[in-house]
Order: sequence, then structure tokens, then C-alpha cells
Amino acid sequence: QNYLVRIDPEEHLGLDHTSIQHLHIGDLKWTIDGPSPPMSPSSYLIGYNDSVSLTLKGVDENRLDSLSFETMISRSILERYVSLMTEFKRVIFCGPSGTGKTYLALKLAQYMSDRLAKEGRQPKMSLFNVDHKSSKELRQYLSSIAQDSTAAAAAAATAENGNSDNAFQDNVIILDNLHHVVSVADVFNGFISMGNQNSPYVIGTMNQVSSSSASTNLQLHHMFRWVLYSNHIKPVHGFLGRFLRRHLVEREVLEIDDEEELKKMIDWIPQVWQHVNRLLEMHNSSEVTLGPQLYLSCPMASQLIKLWFTDLWNYSIFPYIVEAIKEGIQTYGCRAVWEDPTDWIVRTCPWSSEASTQFLHLRPEDVGYDMTQQQHSLVTSNNNNASNNSINNNTGSAAFHNNINNNLYINNCADDGSHSAKISNTDPLVGCEDFEI
Repeated sequence: QNYLVRIDPEEHLGLDHTSIQHLHIGDLKWTIDGPSPPMSPSSYLIGYNDSVSLTLKGVDENRLDSLSFETMISRSILERYVSLMTEFKRVIFCGPSGTGKTYLALKLAQYMSDRLAKEGRQPKMSLFNVDHKSSKELRQYLSSIAQDSTAAAAAAATAENGNSDNAFQDNVIILDNLHHVVSVADVFNGFISMGNQNSPYVIGTMNQVSSSSASTNLQLHHMFRWVLYSNHIKPVHGFLGRFLRRHLVEREVLEIDDEEELKKMIDWIPQVWQHVNRLLEMHNSSEVTLGPQLYLSCPMASQLIKLWFTDLWNYSIFPYIVEAIKEGIQTYGCRAVWEDPTDWIVRTCPWSSEASTQFLHLRPEDVGYDMTQQQHSLVTSNNNNASNNSINNNTGSAAFHNNINNNLYINNCADDGSHSAKISNTDPLVGCEDFEI
């Protein structure tokens, strides 16, 4: 339990002592739910038997504890994904690049295959990596699956046992990078003729939804379910911290001396990730935010982290930020106050005394940001504020020197903050605080 608390302080991955199926010490294999061993487990830690290993509950127990521990995704979230797969058999994970969609699709596909094998079937797992030129091939591939499924189901229905459940269910298909397809709905048109009962499990991944109509079409006509897999929601949000803390704990288990600086760095890296994505959203959109994958290669030694992060920032993150902000300004204009992202890095990094000259800095002209426009906006904003304050002061002064109607206006403000009927809702008044005594 202490291990889980270190990795995931908030949810512990949804695991506890009931997640353990077996305990292994040397020749001893103890099933936790079974009878107690003849001796205390610690009695077996003699000679070369100096380690203890645990097996968590998985497919055989109809549980997802083992998969949760392996993927660093909370068990409750995985249960929802598996529930969607079981009911609809067709799920698409949609989110920015680098969030781990393909990894999750592979793990879920393996779990569903293992579950089919447990039921006595012969699962066959297929991976189709979609690119810009393979739309036609993918359409033909899915159409052939639909035809084979329909034929197999009809043959099974006329057989003696009449068992059509095994017709085509024991297949799991992964369709990676569906965003390369021009029209996702058209690609799946061949699936319309295939009933859900005889459909294989289909797990798709894509970086963004091309249009809301395509999403609606797939849900209504093809029984697909969309799962948003973006950086600001679980399980992606918080994943980088869990991943790095796990490696830090493993380092401690190996009895490697850990300096305090390393722990600070491990806590800081996820903050960098959030800082960069916040900046990208301010100047562009959430679709260009970076997933945690870029940071997973973080080494577990303080001196190595300094070198690794400096190269990562200067040669990977910084060039990407430049292009993303430049594109955002061209598309949306200068809609956010200018901020050099490197200033925050230098100010907060655990080795800040050395950092000021290590990292590349971003200037407004590097991305086409018009500082005069920002200054004009600030001047306009200040003038508006000054004008508002003047109106508020005049209105407040008049309110205290007029008749009972004005007193009614003040009372209204004190009760519910509403404006008097004499003042339109568009007037630049701020609220009751202007009339406090």
C-alpha cells in the first residue's frame, strides 16, 4: 500500500490488498484468498530466497488490477473502457499525439484477446497502421471482414448447434492513426451490414475528430463510442507524475542513494509539461498540446537530468513551441499577453543558478507576435477601466444625494446585485461594492 501511495497519492490506482492474487517467495506460492501457508511468509526468506514477488488479479479472475498496475491507469477507468468494449465492441480513442493512445489500444486488445482465450476461443489480433495512402486498403479490409462475418454467422446458424456466438467474435482489430483517413465514416460503411453480435472488437486511435458530423455518424450507424484521451483529463492528466515516481521508487528499492535534488526534479518535470501545454493553448489550441510521451525518457540521476532536459528543451520542445505559436498567431491573431516560456523554466527549475544561460529564449519577433498590438490593447483596457471608475463614482455619488428611488437602487444592490430599472444592463457598472459605506 505504501508503494501505491508513493506512485499515486490521490487514488492509489484504485488498488489495495484485495488486488493481490499470489505471493511468491522461493518455492512458496501462496494464494491470498486460500489457506495460510504452514509457516509465516517471512520464514521463507532464507539463503538465496531474498525477494518477494506479487501477482495481481487479472483475466482469470475477471479483474483489471494487473492491467492497471502495468499501464499506470486507475482500475475504475479501465473498467469503463472494457465495459464500452464489451457492450459496443467498437471504441475510438481521440486525443493529441503522444498521449499513449496506441499503447493503451494494444493493452486493451491483448486483454480482450486473453478473455476470449479463457472462454475457449481462438482469438486473432490484427493491427492496421493507417497512413495517407491506405484509405482504400482499409475500406476493402473492413468490407471483407464484414462479408466474412456475415457468411460465418449464417453458416453457424444452420449448423447443428446453431451457435453463432463464435462466428467472428474471436477477433480483435486495432486501427491506429485513423486521422489520416479523409472520411472515417465512409471507411466504415461496410460495417453497416454487420450486426453487433458477430462483430469483432475494433479499437481505433486518432489525433482529432475531423468533424462533429463524422463522430455522430459513427455513433448512430456503426455503434462506435468515442473516448476523449486528452492531456487535461484523466488518465493522461497525472500520468507523467505517476510514471516518474514509479521509476524513482524502483531506484530506491535498489538501495541507490537518492539526493533531495533528484526528487525535486522529478516533481518539476510534470510542471514543465503543464506549463508548456498552457502556453500552447493560449496561443493556439488544445489540439497542438504535447503528450507526456516526450518526457518519459527522463533519466533517474540529477546530473543526467540536467543534460537531458537542456537538450530536450533546446532541440525538441523549443522548436515545437516556435512553430505552434507561429501557426496560432497566423490563425487566431495575438490573443494572449506575450510571455517568454523560458522565463518560467529559468525561474522555477531546481538548478536555476545554472539555468539562465543554458536554455534558448523566445522573442516575440521569432513567432510574428505584434507587441504594439498588445500595448494598444493594454492602453484601451486602461482607458476603459478609468472610464468605468469615473461612471461608477458619479453614479455612487448621485445615489447618496437623491430621493428614495435611489435608496431603492442601493438596497437592490445590497440584496442581489441587480441593476436599477433606470440603468440598462449594458452600462459599465461593477456592482454593490461601489455603494458600500
